[in-house]
Amino acid sequence: MLLSASSMASAQLLDFSWDNDILFGTDGSYTNGVKLGWRGDEERVNRCPQCWSSLLANTLDGLPGIGGSTTMHSLGAEVRQVMGTPQDISITTPQYDDTPYVGILRGDISLFSRQANSATSYSLSFGAIGPNSGAESTQKSVHKLTGSTKPQGWDTQLDGEALFGIGAARADRIKLWAHNEGRQTEWGTAYGAQLNNFLSYAAAGTFVRYGHNLPSNLLPDYAGIGSSVSLPGLLANRNYGWSLFAGVAAEAVGYSYLEEEAEGYQYDKDPFVGYVTLGASAHTPDFHISLSLRQTSSQTRNARRTLQFGTLALIWAF
Repeated sequence: MLLSASSMASAQLLDFSWDNDILFGTDGSYTNGVKLGWRGDEERVNRCPQCWSSLLANTLDGLPGIGGSTTMHSLGAEVRQVMGTPQDISITTPQYDDTPYVGILRGDISLFSRQANSATSYSLSFGAIGPNSGAESTQKSVHKLTGSTKPQGWDTQLDGEALFGIGAARADRIKLWAHNEGRQTEWGTAYGAQLNNFLSYAAAGTFVRYGHNLPSNLLPDYAGIGSSVSLPGLLANRNYGWSLFAGVAAEAVGYSYLEEEAEGYQYDKDPFVGYVTLGASAHTPDFHISLSLRQTSSQTRNARRTLQFGTLALIWAF
């Protein structure tokens, strides 16, 4: 997919992200996730009317955040794999009083639109839920590499089916303060929604970022609300800098595959989830690295425990 996309437009950003709860010394619920993404060059419709991003932007011009003579558009593609397990992964039999084993392999094709103080994304998702996701072999390999407990219950994972859906996200800069010696403070908001047959939800939050020569992207949360919308403008300034960031958000869940399809499990999805994110990043003209830590409220009402994981994001411009 990525090679095909790069033939349509000159690639600008390559994004690799890794989620893992090992950073908190825990193992359960959401245990591991990896993402590889590509985002092409940004173009304006009036400057490159034949570019693929411009053609798609013209088609979707009626959607919020797409139109405008100064709006920059770009295409993106990403593949992500995530896995969920019960808290005790040493047990071989189904743990009906906890969450089931489940894996997801998902691909997204996205259109990004960026203005001076806002960024918007619309995406089409497809993939696999269950054994065809390859989550079992990935988790076993990661746990072997990190010396963690070998997961024993993947034979009990949920049956598979195809995944499909749509999504949208937006980030807005509310205020940017300039301090001495190139230091800046930024405050913004973000909101988004996903509608698919694994998890459908709407989320909204706010964030603050402080640092030196802040990057020109508008959402520093690389693990949360529409994390791909963090890419537009990320390395456009082509400078050196660093930042510290924090955010809070809330999520309302409308549909959960685990709750509807996990027959026999006492899985009761909490319809409202809150989370806090803390992180730090550094960038050069061609490279960005960030590490964020997230803690959420309990995902389920029957097994009251928080969810904790860290995200390492590496982004190259080329």
